[in-house]
Amino acid sequence: MTQCQVSEEVAMKAERVKNRTVLDVLRSKRLCFMMLINGFITIVMSFYYFALSLQSVSLHSNRIIGYTLSGLVEFPSAVVVVPLLARFGRRCISYTSLFICAISVSIAPFIQGVFYLLQRSLNLRSLSPSDLSIFYFTLGALSCAAGVCAFALPETRGMPMPEDFDQVNPGPLLGYFIRRRQNNETDQSSRSASKRYANNDASK
Repeated sequence: MTQCQVSEEVAMKAERVKNRTVLDVLRSKRLCFMMLINGFITIVMSFYYFALSLQSVSLHSNRIIGYTLSGLVEFPSAVVVVPLLARFGRRCISYTSLFICAISVSIAPFIQGVFYLLQRSLNLRSLSPSDLSIFYFTLGALSCAAGVCAFALPETRGMPMPEDFDQVNPGPLLGYFIRRRQNNETDQSSRSASKRYANNDASK
């Protein structure tokens, strides 16, 4: 926990920072970028959770058993996620899980004959006017897009909590554009200074 503590200088700076409002949050490009990415990932995860939970009753002829099975599969993930987060960090776990979900859901319509529990439900639904393959492929595409967006998130493992907007880690993607803009501004300042020196030498 000592790695997550900020220095005294940063703590004193936070006391001098004025009170922020909601408008300040909306004006911050970093926070807006983070909210958009995290909001999209949360929406995709909600699709998975509620859609698959509603379909869980099709895992077995007895709906109670099917719903119970869908709840039991969450126990291993709840136990494993804590050491994985401590070992690999939040960003790695996020995009890896999203890509695994995308692959699993995309190949689900092609393996209905392999798993008996899914065979009856998928085969019966293939006779209905609505095609569940489109549903699975849509979830797979959304999960893949969310996994790509997760690459732009900053890693928070072992990092101190930011005390102000300027201390927020922009992540690799937004950080690249920020550094590029700063380099361009530095180059322009250097060229302007060189021109001024050249003009002064010419006037002399």
